[in-house]
Amino acid sequence: MTIHWSERARQKASELGIRDLEIASRSGWSKSSVSLWMNGQREPKLEQKMAVAEVLGVSVHWLDTGEEAPEDHKLPVITMDDIEKFWAEIEEKGRVYQETSGIRIIESCSANSFLVIMDNDTMIDLTNAEKKHIPEGSSVQIDVDTMPQSGDILLVQHNDRMVLREWKRLSATEHYLRVINRLYSNLDFTHEGDIMEIFKGTAVGYSLSLR
Repeated sequence: MTIHWSERARQKASELGIRDLEIASRSGWSKSSVSLWMNGQREPKLEQKMAVAEVLGVSVHWLDTGEEAPEDHKLPVITMDDIEKFWAEIEEKGRVYQETSGIRIIESCSANSFLVIMDNDTMIDLTNAEKKHIPEGSSVQIDVDTMPQSGDILLVQHNDRMVLREWKRLSATEHYLRVINRLYSNLDFTHEGDIMEIFKGTAVGYSLSLR
């Protein structure tokens, strides 16, 4: 028997001693709307469900499935030898620069791997240095052939620009793409459909050594 997400939400709220009024107050939505969602009488929009999940201290994935999403993993740091070899390959084959949304894309002739230089700090968690992140000014290696997993940092196309975002799969057709630095959460966005429609590559490592 399929359990509706609202049943999990109601059970979690009961365990935490949180009433609909408190969820409404902390999420910024009206009590009447929250009550309708929590009773399964109306389906909230994605951002509304995300707000409820945040108050309850769970993920949207857990609300929908009852399962925890795979834990994030830290990106490996590319060694100096790795980055020098990659730069040498790019210089030999020629470069293409694309200024876009705080990142510079430097493509080699290889169709499956290239570098992104990130000139902003939106992919850093200021409160948790141990969490997967990409520091400002990093050279990020993007691999097109590495199939993305929920929790990976992806290069995606959004509003005709290419941006780095952490991908959270909410369902087969709902995706949440966010910056890591919550000071820039207004740059988060959602995508409905197949993630591969906007996928341009998976971040597989980074280096702070630049030229």
